[in-house]
Amino acid sequence: MTRTYNTGDNLTATYYNQDRQEIIAGVNSIVDAQVDPSAAILESKLLFNGSSGHDHSSGSGGKKVLTTNLDVTGLTATYYLRVNGAGTAVEAVAPAATPIIDRAFGFYIATAPLVIGTSLSWEPSVPQNMTTIKLWGKLKTAPTGTALIAKVKIAGGADIASLTIPIGNTSANTTTFTTTALTAGMILQADITQVGSGTAGDSLSLLLECSQP
Repeated sequence: MTRTYNTGDNLTATYYNQDRQEIIAGVNSIVDAQVDPSAAILESKLLFNGSSGHDHSSGSGGKKVLTTNLDVTGLTATYYLRVNGAGTAVEAVAPAATPIIDRAFGFYIATAPLVIGTSLSWEPSVPQNMTTIKLWGKLKTAPTGTALIAKVKIAGGADIASLTIPIGNTSANTTTFTTTALTAGMILQADITQVGSGTAGDSLSLLLECSQP
């Protein structure tokens, strides 16, 4: 009940207690629509439960909280977030590695017997920036007396790698390079700087193996 007092009325303990209980009951029955939007009620003073709110401690006691602005502190740059395979959590995942493409430049010197000379095969252009990996060499006939030495270089410029095919052998390879970084537009050439002093060797194939990110 709602009691109205006038000047001169007596306020008894019974009336006071009834009025107090009515105020408490009224506060406890306030609905959301009765709360002014400007009311500055601290979240710490609100009780969340499973039917009408969310639980900040674990999420199991109420509604899920959806966020669009995440604190990235502690995350690694370039990583991305995804839902795990079980659909139960968000996990940070490293980006896929940049694929590496193997490329190669082949040179063939058909001379039999081989002779010392420069630019003895075609001169290919490097189409993209890339890194040298290995230089391979193959002969049809092995050198005797002295080893055969061939090189691949930048046309008219620096050496890329030198390859020695030992006496009695028809193949060899090397991963030792003078120049490892090839840039787009370079022109390559193949030279022979030494042949066998007995049997020179013949039909030389060179393969410059490279990687392109």
